[in-house]
Amino acid sequence: MLQLLKVAKWPSLAHRRVPTPNIAHFRCMASEPKKPDDSKKSEGKANKADSKEKDHTKISGGSKCTSKKRSELGSPNEDKNADQKLCEKLIVRREEAKEKAKEMAEKKAQQKEKEKEKGGAVCASSPVSPPPKCPCKPCPEPQPCDGHSKIWQRITLMGAFPIVVILTAFVFSSHHEAERPEFKQWSHLYLRTKPFYFGDGIRSQFHNSYWNPLPPDGYEDEIDLEALGKKPESEQEKAERLKEFDSLNKKWKKHNKNREAEAKKRQAAAEKEAKKQEKLAMQEEKKQQAEEAKELKRQMAEAKRQDAAVEKERKRLEAEAEKDRKQQLAFSEKERKRQEAEDKEAAKEVKEMYYNFNRNGAADAGVQD
Repeated sequence: MLQLLKVAKWPSLAHRRVPTPNIAHFRCMASEPKKPDDSKKSEGKANKADSKEKDHTKISGGSKCTSKKRSELGSPNEDKNADQKLCEKLIVRREEAKEKAKEMAEKKAQQKEKEKEKGGAVCASSPVSPPPKCPCKPCPEPQPCDGHSKIWQRITLMGAFPIVVILTAFVFSSHHEAERPEFKQWSHLYLRTKPFYFGDGIRSQFHNSYWNPLPPDGYEDEIDLEALGKKPESEQEKAERLKEFDSLNKKWKKHNKNREAEAKKRQAAAEKEAKKQEKLAMQEEKKQQAEEAKELKRQMAEAKRQDAAVEKERKRLEAEAEKDRKQQLAFSEKERKRQEAEDKEAAKEVKEMYYNFNRNGAADAGVQD
């Protein structure tokens, strides 16, 4: 019920425009100190409110509010004047704040000039306001560190660099590469007392050109084992051996010429036979091509004859079909004419019957009269 009364109370109030202060107004109000008179008035009002006795039996909102007069609420012109006064106050406060900032800047500049005249140093970390009571101490200078770098430079040049040079020379001078195992003479690989159990029984699996080199005297298969322990041949024996070899070589060349002549004859005969066979093959191919052409012509003639027979049969069938069609048309025309004649006869009979019926009816009517 109390809430309903509060809602009903609002329409009776007149509309009044409330001025809205902007951000600059709040900044100016925050920068200005409170006046002592305003604080005293607020304290007096609070004391008066506490001194009054509260009536706990009174129901808040139960009494009807009396409507205020128009003069108490204020006119719209007064609202406009109040807004204008508020704007003017804000502008005045802003100007006063600017003047105060200028005065503070001038005071700071004068204070710095006085400190410079006195000879004091200004630290970067010192606050700008309020001014320092005593001049700042000068910043301490860093200690020189040139000695450490020189010490390490001497250690590097006189200690580390000579050690590196000595070790490098030692490594490159003492390095020795041993002989590779594939170039050593392994005697147990070249002499055999029994044949191998694989392959042809002569060649070893170690004798290959990719891993092991050739032995200095050749393999044991290439060594003349019969000459071991014998005297070397003399010049006369060598001459006789070469003479015998020359005679044998002449015989070999003679027989070789004969073999070459026989091979040439065989090659000529083979070429002749090949040409003959080629000629026969060409003749056979031509004959086969002629037979194929003849067979093709025969097949084309047979196909043409078959096409003519088919065309003749088609024409015969078309003639028979045309003949049957004409017969059917003639029969249908004859049947139509017969039907028309019958229709006419029937119509004539009906007409005569109708005429006789009318005549008999007229005669009967005359008899009655």
